[in-house]
Amino acid sequence: MYHRFIYKEIDKYIVITDLLMEQAIRNLPLDKNKIRRINNGINPPTQLSNDEINDLKKEFNIENKFIVGVVGRIEPYKGQHLLIHAINELCQEGFDIHGILVGNAMRPSYLKDVKDLIASLSLNKRITLIPFQNDPTKILQCIDILALTTKKETGSIVLVEGMMADIPVIGSNAGGIPEIIDHNETGLLFESGNTKSLIEAIRTLYVNKPFREKIAAAGKKKAQEQFDKNTQFEKILKELMFDQN
Repeated sequence: MYHRFIYKEIDKYIVITDLLMEQAIRNLPLDKNKIRRINNGINPPTQLSNDEINDLKKEFNIENKFIVGVVGRIEPYKGQHLLIHAINELCQEGFDIHGILVGNAMRPSYLKDVKDLIASLSLNKRITLIPFQNDPTKILQCIDILALTTKKETGSIVLVEGMMADIPVIGSNAGGIPEIIDHNETGLLFESGNTKSLIEAIRTLYVNKPFREKIAAAGKKKAQEQFDKNTQFEKILKELMFDQN
């Protein structure tokens, strides 16, 4: 009863993905004409100089490495273990790849599991844990491939930040991520929770530099066109001003 009362008073309901739009229309007691779809607005990253990037790599001892990174809270749902297994398999195939896991541990038990897994696979020199960063866009510029290994995300700010930073991206084919990544055009999608599928996506980008650069450029263009902060702010402002004539 309380929820019905609240939704009755809503004039506009803004969602950030088509998936949320469909769910809102299906599940909420709202006139669908009150529901608007507007993308997240993302600040473009401050571009670091090559010297600044090299200094940051030295700080975390990741210089002179091909880096695949996951940036986000360290918890089971985020799927950092998938990247660890992928790095292990690819290194066994002979690829010279280094992984970084950036973020705050939400579950100490899972962080222990992550560290134990790294040790059990003898990957201590291949996987680097980096603590939470106030400005993740800086560490993103040290990465060669950004992977979003979450099982299912409604959307992803860090994924768009990576695209804006000209980084090729990989994300799971679930939730709202396929609305951000156009497979084989602005990034690569892998089957959610499937390590083999993640390995194939990383391998594809690793071995084909021209394709990697093409994906990164297309991703950057899409992010700038569809997720620009000022553009999205204007769209929201327009919706808020609809009855003020």
